[in-house]
Amino acid sequence: MQSAALGYYLDLFFLKKDSQLIEDKQFLQAVHTGLLHFGLRLDNVVTRKEFMENTRSVPVNRYVRLPNRFLAQYDKRVFNKNTIEAIIFDPTKSKEEQANPDSGIKLEENVHFDNAYFHNARYMSAFMTTIDNLTVIKINYNYKLVKLVPRLVDITAFTGMVLTKMYNCSGIYARAGSFSRSEEYFCYVHNGDIKSDEKGTDSCMGYLQPSKISRVHNIDCKNVMEEVDNRISIHYASEDMTELEQIKKKHFSNYGVDRSEIYRKLDKVMDHWRSRSYRRAETIVDLMEQMLIKEADLKGLDGLETDKQKEEERKKIAVELAEIVIARDSLKQNLYNESYVRDVCFNVDFIPRQ
Repeated sequence: MQSAALGYYLDLFFLKKDSQLIEDKQFLQAVHTGLLHFGLRLDNVVTRKEFMENTRSVPVNRYVRLPNRFLAQYDKRVFNKNTIEAIIFDPTKSKEEQANPDSGIKLEENVHFDNAYFHNARYMSAFMTTIDNLTVIKINYNYKLVKLVPRLVDITAFTGMVLTKMYNCSGIYARAGSFSRSEEYFCYVHNGDIKSDEKGTDSCMGYLQPSKISRVHNIDCKNVMEEVDNRISIHYASEDMTELEQIKKKHFSNYGVDRSEIYRKLDKVMDHWRSRSYRRAETIVDLMEQMLIKEADLKGLDGLETDKQKEEERKKIAVELAEIVIARDSLKQNLYNESYVRDVCFNVDFIPRQ
């Protein structure tokens, strides 16, 4: 089940076709056809490395579960009209250069950028995996692109519908979000056409009563979301680990505890913590706080007036470091598993106006 700290955004298409029978070329063709519906086109297929470098610090909805702080604003980001063409930000160029009409780029104002990578909303990805004899499909996009093309939130549905037309088969599209339970929706599609649909609370998720999609189509959306999360986490584990190691080094260096002997001790602690049947994150937070007291350079807290303020700030730092350590431990376990996911990364462009 989901953590209280996380919300969910369900946006999946269930194709009644064996994924092994779907060729990559046909999958891309279906994605491209779906994009055309929104005035976009698939420009180039790119490597996962290029995709990660261009989307590293921007939400791209790669996972099903998302932090509530993002979900709380998700519907506003999707439906709030915005004419700013914030497609690429290049920190190596001046605002005047970016705004050059020849470049076709205008800057979005007051945006915080976490690192030197280009935050490129033109990059998207798509994946499919097989669960309970159904091919589960998801198309991922950046919210900045959705601000320009709000109806892009339907790209997963359109791609799935195109595939049902290609293969003369049927499928079910499901959408639901913890930010708007009454907006749950699913539809049954055959050969590219919607044959029936259902909308409203518990159409998909079934928190108050068995969901309609489970009764009619035998699809348990909550279980599917858990499984998809797990598979995607495993699939991206090596790239996520590389990024997390950089984050770990940066944060531990800030407090003078970026030392090999400390990391060795933490590895042993996490091995023991993982072996326990009941794992409490608070245990690791307490450990991080003890480490900070004994080992860290906390001169930055000297400017605080009272001991209570220093203690509160030290606790915040301990929580921050504990989150990194726990996430790293989880990723380490994923590195040894197989994900059974097929994905493709690509960038898109607007179709030129005639």
